[in-house]
Amino acid sequence: FGNGNHSKNLQYLLQTNPFMAAALTENGSGFELRSFDTRDPHAEDPSASLYRQIISCLGGADHRVNIRFDADMSIREIRVYEENTGLLITKLNKCLGWKSEEVDKWA
Repeated sequence: FGNGNHSKNLQYLLQTNPFMAAALTENGSGFELRSFDTRDPHAEDPSASLYRQIISCLGGADHRVNIRFDADMSIREIRVYEENTGLLITKLNKCLGWKSEEVDKWA
């Protein structure tokens, strides 16, 4: 885990750690590690995952990051939301190309 490859570490944890796997939300084409939802910013909806409820208590934009995976658990998209307004401030999409450093920063 000290290799600096955070995206691969995240994928490994989600595939092998039951707590992390339970944090995933199915999204139709794969899964999402969802820590923020603009419709329910404080995770008060009973359907919010325990992971999202815990993360919603933390402050800072670093905690408002949603990561989408395909069925093979490869990262497909990363969305980062601003802490106070909940506006989308960063969106990385694999189809549009990205640098691995950008992905590792948010993973």
